[in-house]
Amino acid sequence: ERKAVAEDKPQMLQEVREGLADLYKKSGQFELAADYLDRLYETAATAKAKRAILPDLMYVYLRIPDVDLASRLLEDCLLEQDLDSNDAILRSVEDYFAELPVGADPNELLDAFAKVQVPKGRPLWQNRLREWMIRFGKAKAGGNLEPDGT
Repeated sequence: ERKAVAEDKPQMLQEVREGLADLYKKSGQFELAADYLDRLYETAATAKAKRAILPDLMYVYLRIPDVDLASRLLEDCLLEQDLDSNDAILRSVEDYFAELPVGADPNELLDAFAKVQVPKGRPLWQNRLREWMIRFGKAKAGGNLEPDGT
């Protein structure tokens, strides 16, 4: 990485950071993976390149675990567009729920996601959150199923 910076080779720097992010992710060093993914996100040249990094960021934020970072990432994504169950970011969340780390409480994440400021016109996201709340018992019989508290 230092060599790529010193020689002012942005493509080489990107490739090195991608490799390090992947290595740290695979080895369970999620804080380091997040650091490199954040760097890649900041230097991505296009909106499409930035968007491609977000599922990996969500993956590592959830495994650090850092519910606040995951919630902020979700909120930023929802500002841009509604998210359906096929969205790669939500698939990262679903993968997390499918293989919860020992001692992890899915309701902590759901509580944080329910507090995210969601712009009007995001029914796909609200339906997905409602499904997760039901699945993990957040929706009590006769209780509030609306993630935004309404």
